[in-house]
Amino acid sequence: MATVPSEVTVTAGTVLPAATWNTNVRDAINFVIAPPLCLLRQTVAQSVGNNSFTALTMDTEDIDRDGGHSTVTNTSRYTAQTAGYYLHSGLVGWSGNATGRRASRWAVNGTAANSTDVINAATSASAIDVSPAARIIYLNVGDYSELFAFQDSGGNLNTAVATGSDQPGSSILWVST
Repeated sequence: MATVPSEVTVTAGTVLPAATWNTNVRDAINFVIAPPLCLLRQTVAQSVGNNSFTALTMDTEDIDRDGGHSTVTNTSRYTAQTAGYYLHSGLVGWSGNATGRRASRWAVNGTAANSTDVINAATSASAIDVSPAARIIYLNVGDYSELFAFQDSGGNLNTAVATGSDQPGSSILWVST
């Protein structure tokens, strides 16, 4: 868990011992230049059922600075280890199918996050990508966020993972207390 530094107030003439300097200056700078960040990808196609939102499993971590994701348990979740506002962005890549709609959204603790749904018509038999609205979402320690996908092609449909540009993925960055 990253610790959001709290600063000490000093007055003129105060001499800072090394421990105080390290805690209040060095650690604060280190936190600012490397805040909690998680970059996840899906490299194994996932079958998404017709007409329901489904949390996407993320099997690959490109970076997870705060230990908020597991590739073994609840692989769809990023669980906040540090409370604060997080910028969420992502992509859902779909296998080609010209029927129905494709959608994505963010959810917190299993509940849809406000103003994140994006829905597109499937207008081509080629692969289609849908990104949920990028949002800054507050997470308490232990809250989890997930990228959800939706399709209504009439049957199950796989996510597209063959090429890097279509791979489903998410980026979650701590931005503020």
